Amino acid sequence: MRLDNIFIFEDGSAGIIDYESDYDYLRQNAKYLGYIARIVERFRRDGNPLHKLHLIVLYTANVKKESVKLSYDIGCLQIEKEAGFLSELDADTILSGIRRKMQIGESLNEIEQMQLIILPLARKSRKKKLETLKEGIEIAKNIADEGLSVLLLSAMVVFSDKIIDATTSENVRRWIQMTKVGRLFEEEKIEALKALEQKKDEERVRELRAKDEELKAKDEEKVRELRAKDEELKAKDESFATKLMKETNLTDDEILKIVDVFSPLQIREMRKRVAG
Repeated sequence: MRLDNIFIFEDGSAGIIDYESDYDYLRQNAKYLGYIARIVERFRRDGNPLHKLHLIVLYTANVKKESVKLSYDIGCLQIEKEAGFLSELDADTILSGIRRKMQIGESLNEIEQMQLIILPLARKSRKKKLETLKEGIEIAKNIADEGLSVLLLSAMVVFSDKIIDATTSENVRRWIQMTKVGRLFEEEKIEALKALEQKKDEERVRELRAKDEELKAKDEEKVRELRAKDEELKAKDESFATKLMKETNLTDDEILKIVDVFSPLQIREMRKRVAG
């Protein structure tokens, strides 16, 4: 369970937000029991006992409302989920409305911001999910409020972690890391290059391209530094995941929720190395 999946509401209660792309009554409720136990214990350790906890589950378009049972009762314990079914969203209409507001310069309200984040999961096919995600990313990039833009981009990457490809994820991360001035320069540079190409102003194009190569070299050096830092953090995460495997009885899925930088395949490979 990641920290970015836990929210504190105004009344002091907490909420777990998770999403499911399929439905397995017993497996998923067993998983939620683990989440709940760990969160209650975490709040206890922090000296802030939890009095009310909401379990909010978003089901993607692949899951129909009529197939889901929201309660889980095993006698001594009951779970009541608060569910959202993305299959009930009219994704095309919502996206059209967001596009229209962006075109006329209107700000998106809080509901539309949340819709933009979760809209890819309202699509059924992987292709349509990716298309909607990429359009949502472009919309978020063009929001004038830089803080809101970064927040929406980050949230889209988190909520779409099971479908986003590595290239798109890296591009979003790079965009977030760039300064506002740097982004404006990047956009202006691209537009200037296009205009000069059209006018066949070859000399000026060469100058701009030389400048672009210089900036790209600096950017690549920064990327190398960031990747080196990522590798260092990844090594620490791998060490922590290995420790969990050796010292706890957590399943691979539970470890993935705690150390969410690895793929299921990487966790299985680590498990093999620990066992061997």
